[in-house]
Amino acid sequence: MVALRHLASADEALLLTLARRVWTRQSPDQVISAEDLDWIRARSPGIEIILSSASPKAMLDVAVEELGADRATYSTVERINSGRAKIERLREIRPDVFDPKAKVLAITDTSYGEDHCWTEYFTCVVDINSPTPFAPIVPQASPLRAVHSATVLTREEQRRRAKGAPGYLDPRRKGRAAMATLDLDREALGALLREPLAKINQVRTQQAPLPRPWEAALALSKLTEASRAMLTVPWALSVGPEPLASC
Repeated sequence: MVALRHLASADEALLLTLARRVWTRQSPDQVISAEDLDWIRARSPGIEIILSSASPKAMLDVAVEELGADRATYSTVERINSGRAKIERLREIRPDVFDPKAKVLAITDTSYGEDHCWTEYFTCVVDINSPTPFAPIVPQASPLRAVHSATVLTREEQRRRAKGAPGYLDPRRKGRAAMATLDLDREALGALLREPLAKINQVRTQQAPLPRPWEAALALSKLTEASRAMLTVPWALSVGPEPLASC
């Protein structure tokens, strides 16, 4: 909030200049390019691409310009655009996104789990290069039908690989990501996560409530985290056509 207050009082032209410098400096680490968005539009004519970030407006203005996105939501002094705030803001600008008939693909790095609530609102979610991917167990009312987790190379890693470098992955990555894909359908997922799912449903349906409400929330959080951890693997992961639902 302190940083946002400072930015709110700064010259807008200066902020854009600084944001472009940040964009340029971090470009080797970029995993999504304008060409990627062009490819998406070619496959899905008429699609609208919205960027949603906790970063300030100047950074998103540059991102929209550089990537060719349609619009963006960002943090302000009045609202930190993170977690459920992203959902609230998206509902304000495009309420039809949450129409059951809408086709929405929600992609995020969710590196700190800040976007995990997306599984309660979208039919398909994808995490990119995240150490904390989406949990495969969701509330029964969730519209979610597929979860994907992918390792995507940065521009610099792609450059190194093109030159034939055997160690092309950035050393900041934990271990070497295996270039393989694991697909889990509902039956396979159910077999793998049968125990944590049963415990989650037991907590939700038990007759005698826990002494304090937060204890149930904590228990559910730990069990959901455990289910996610069981699927945290060093390869691309797809869960579908339907994640497991808890009651």
